[in-house]
Amino acid sequence: MVVLFLTTIFDHALSVGFLTKNYIPLYSATDGMTINIKNNWLVKSFSVDHDVEEVGFLVQNTTTTEVVCYITDTGFVRANPVGVTHLILECNFINDILDANKEALGDRYLRIKQSHMSLARVLSFLGKMDKSKLQTIILVHLSDTNSDESRMVKEVANLTGVLVYAAHNNDVISLGVNGLPF
Repeated sequence: MVVLFLTTIFDHALSVGFLTKNYIPLYSATDGMTINIKNNWLVKSFSVDHDVEEVGFLVQNTTTTEVVCYITDTGFVRANPVGVTHLILECNFINDILDANKEALGDRYLRIKQSHMSLARVLSFLGKMDKSKLQTIILVHLSDTNSDESRMVKEVANLTGVLVYAAHNNDVISLGVNGLPF
């Protein structure tokens, strides 16, 4: 198993201590970095827009057509990944729900709005993305108070026509990808 992480910001690296104690190789990823790992997998990083330095990942099998794209902790995505078969994508909030909670959120409102993906931004990104090989989307990093899981899953599925899941703590969602080293 290989784990990639970028930052030591607490909520971005909660498991670093556990991983290092169990001798799991860790890499500090930066934009444009490429790592070759076991079983013919290549990991490429790309920058995303967040309020701390962060990257997304394309994980590609060099002997098949499998490409897993992982994008979270970002306000929007500049990259336009091609050939993605499985997408793990942040969908943190829905604008009307976040706006209804604006007063209670105080200073956090603007930070959330700027540095996390809304359903509207997800739909815009997916509308422009090459979906010709896309099979699965897993929505991650849903807000406990500013999201509506069923609405998010439904709208993303309606737009893309692929299987869409919302991830929860301790979920195991099989992508059907053989030999994926994560």
